Amino acid sequence: MKTTTPLRLVWSLFIAIILTACGGSGGSSADNPPEQALPGAPEVHPPEVAPEPDPIPMLTWGIPTTRTDKTELASWEIDKYQVLFGKDRFKLELLDEVPGGSSSPGLSLESLNPGYYFFSVTVIDVNGLASDSSEVILRKVPDDFLDDNSGSEGSTGSGETDDGSVGTSAG
Repeated sequence: MKTTTPLRLVWSLFIAIILTACGGSGGSSADNPPEQALPGAPEVHPPEVAPEPDPIPMLTWGIPTTRTDKTELASWEIDKYQVLFGKDRFKLELLDEVPGGSSSPGLSLESLNPGYYFFSVTVIDVNGLASDSSEVILRKVPDDFLDDNSGSEGSTGSGETDDGSVGTSAG
């Protein structure tokens, strides 16, 4: 008959304590019911994640470098841009004015109801001289102005015409 050594006895006792501390079943924690919160303890909730905002449709155009008479136009000479719009290409009205001086001029179209609109841009220089209006373009708001939706062929979403001529000349 083999006698139990003190080391073996200590080891067995250690294993018994460990098994008792973890529940002793050897099963997963899913086998045990969840612990209930103590009365009056604060409840813990995961943080709420804010939804991503909808993208804003933007009409953008390139900075003109020449006037209608083909002379040079410096960017500091541009006072403002007048953005015209309408449902009828022959009855455009002022949508808004955008200050000059920006390296990437543009206008948010979030105030417009969804649908098709005609757009044109006129440049006003620091002396109050106005350019001819750019070529009139037809675009669908907001679809043709969102980066991830290229729209139909020729609808770049940038507000420029297919030849890039929006706002390319001034008074």
